[in-house]
Amino acid sequence: MTKNRKSFIVDMSTVGGTMNLARLISTVHNQKNSYMNGYLKALGLSHGQAITLKIIHEENCIKQDDLNKRLQIDKSAVTRILKTLEEKGLIVKTRCEDDKRNQHIVLTDEGKKLYPSIKQIVLQTANEMLEGIDENQQKQLEKLLLKMKKNLEGKDE
Repeated sequence: MTKNRKSFIVDMSTVGGTMNLARLISTVHNQKNSYMNGYLKALGLSHGQAITLKIIHEENCIKQDDLNKRLQIDKSAVTRILKTLEEKGLIVKTRCEDDKRNQHIVLTDEGKKLYPSIKQIVLQTANEMLEGIDENQQKQLEKLLLKMKKNLEGKDE
């Protein structure tokens, strides 16, 4: 427990609704990944690999530590993803001059060729997922999810 945590009383009548909301958020996340994986399979990529390539493309060149922060997943999982992408010839890693323990990651020409397809799959997935939800609702949902994220930041340390 963190010292700064506020003490609160939980109304047990609302716990079921809260747990269902958390479960629903998780379910939507998993369904989105599954949906994307269906399309990414044709490219020989998993969801994690595609998102990693997308981030590397957007940054042009990124340190592995920065990639870990952007992906917000376990460092060992990032290492496995990068190893697979390197074996597929989609990225190259070079040692950083300023920190020999860290590496820069860049896309190869083959990795760059995949980016338009990855971007299209990401956009298509977002459009499918948000179908029937107007712009105001999307903004409100984003605002609420960011608030929930902020509420939990730093509490797992």
